[in-house]
Amino acid sequence: MNQRPLIIIMLLIAFSLKLSAQEENERRYSIQLNYGISRTLHYYTPVNFRVCFEGCYAEQQNARTVPNFDVSLYRKIGTNSSVKLGVGITSYKFFETGMESPVFGFVPYQMTYTNKYVMVSGGYRKLFKSGGIFRPFIEGELIYENLRNEEYAFTKFGLALKSKLGGVFTISKDIQIGIDGFYKSAITPYNEFKIDRNYFPFAYGAELSVIYVITPKISE
Repeated sequence: MNQRPLIIIMLLIAFSLKLSAQEENERRYSIQLNYGISRTLHYYTPVNFRVCFEGCYAEQQNARTVPNFDVSLYRKIGTNSSVKLGVGITSYKFFETGMESPVFGFVPYQMTYTNKYVMVSGGYRKLFKSGGIFRPFIEGELIYENLRNEEYAFTKFGLALKSKLGGVFTISKDIQIGIDGFYKSAITPYNEFKIDRNYFPFAYGAELSVIYVITPKISE
């Protein structure tokens, strides 16, 4: 019996598997675009930010919804792990009611604070194995946020930690869709002047992401 065709087929299969493994090993980088919606507030409400000559004070502060956007570069450091570096735009927003004295006596007031930041982040993601196209993950990141609008009461920069729990759907060889829920918390005060207590903002929400897996060009 001539076994040459069988040997050739087996060699072709082995070569194909080797190329596939090599390509997967080389596909270490991916670019991820995130768009999220979050509710933002701060610990220990109310925090006073205004200094009024006649007198004023905050009575109540409530959460508001803001969008956020970032783009990140991920690099695999193992089969199921990766590190990231990202940049983006984020905001903190809350509604305030209180009392102020424009001339004589106190009258109620209301206002909305909106602070916009440019942020740079670094983090780590752990993917978990599953039998289908969906893979759950956990992720943590450290965020540096730089204030863009002019607000004397707030610091120009702050540091925050962000935790994510989500999953990734594989759509094709190069495209994935991600979804996650997150919680972000400041770890440094974000107010420039401490009138009564420090301002530590937090945010919680959900994100939708598109992931492009970079395939390196093979030189001929």
